[in-house]
Parts: sequence; C-alpha cells; structure tokens
Amino acid sequence: MEIETHNLEETHQVAEDFLSKLKNNLDRSTIVFLSGDLGAGKTAFTQGLAKTLGVTEEVTSPTFVIQKIYHLPVGQKFNKMIHIDCYRLENDRDWEVLNMDNILTDPTNLVVVEWPEKIDQLSTLEAVKIEFKFIDENTRIIKILP
Repeated sequence: MEIETHNLEETHQVAEDFLSKLKNNLDRSTIVFLSGDLGAGKTAFTQGLAKTLGVTEEVTSPTFVIQKIYHLPVGQKFNKMIHIDCYRLENDRDWEVLNMDNILTDPTNLVVVEWPEKIDQLSTLEAVKIEFKFIDENTRIIKILP
C-alpha cells in the first residue's frame, strides 16, 4: 500500500490507521522497520504511533541516544514502545552491545527501528517494513510493504 501525505497531521493519521490494523505477536515483540532518507518522515510517523498509543511526552529521534523506551498507558495492545535509530551504528557488534534479546523477545513490546538496513543481522527478523520517500518540503510517500 502506498500513501501520499502532505503534512504532519496526515502522516500521523497514516500511523494511527496502521496501528489500528497491526496485530501484535504472541511469542515475541512486534517489530516495525522504517526506511528512507533523512527527513523522509520516519520520526514523524513514530510520533503518530506514540500519540495514538497515549504517549504524552515529546517523541524525538533517538539518533544520538540510539534507543528510547516509552511506557504505555494500561489497556493498550503493548506495554512499551521502543524507538531505535540505527543511523549511527556502524556494524552488527554495535547492535549486540545494546543487548536487544530481552527487548525483542517480549511480546508486550512494540519495537520501531529506523535505519534497519544499517545492521545486517536485522534482516533475519520478522518485521513489518515501511518505506518513506521525501518528495518535497510538504509531500512524502509512505509505502507499507506486505
């Protein structure tokens, strides 16, 4: 499915619609990969997910801290949303240092990963893949892959 958005509100709406159809896994974390150039809308989409899940704190890209964990209000599909940005990671070893095994095996987690293509071992994980394309200052194409 390919969707064109023209502002932040439309991107947030796409995230809300996506989340309403997302089924959580029963035996491991639900993982969403976000790929696209800088400024293509990955973090804006994640902000829409967070808002829909009831996160009240500001959601920003975890480019420098690598990972942010948001505890979700009771009654959600998930207990936590973990937002990871692999942009600054240089190799699989950097990923392993994060000790992601516990995070990825907890079925109550929604794990959103920006720049997953930077880490080879992520290609073996089952994840929903979403691609973002920057068209112009206002326009983005969001492609949710089957």
